[in-house]
Amino acid sequence: IKNQDSIQVNICFQNGSMATIIYLCDGDSSSSKEFIEVTGDETIYQIDDFKSLATIKSRKKRMIVSSSSQLKGYREEIEDLFAVLNEGESDREMPFDQIYHGMKVVFAIKESLRTNQLIKID
Repeated sequence: IKNQDSIQVNICFQNGSMATIIYLCDGDSSSSKEFIEVTGDETIYQIDDFKSLATIKSRKKRMIVSSSSQLKGYREEIEDLFAVLNEGESDREMPFDQIYHGMKVVFAIKESLRTNQLIKID
């Protein structure tokens, strides 16, 4: 997206829940590059730089996964690709409708940034 280095996207779902995606390019390089936080059912889930996964519930933080290297799933993706190519099947297939809907959201965000308008997705 030309000349738009930092953005904030708000997504409202039909069930009333919301998501906010914030992409910032002007942070300090010593800070984690990627941070994901999901809240729901009185629990917070945090992924920090794809190196750790923690949950916070009832004022207690629990580390689920912690690694010195990033765990983005690239290795698993390649292994899965070879399994599909060699065996013709995968146990981690993502349904097409989920892939399609995800891409509709990406294109709606791009269109919203271009037009500065709210975009509704069915």
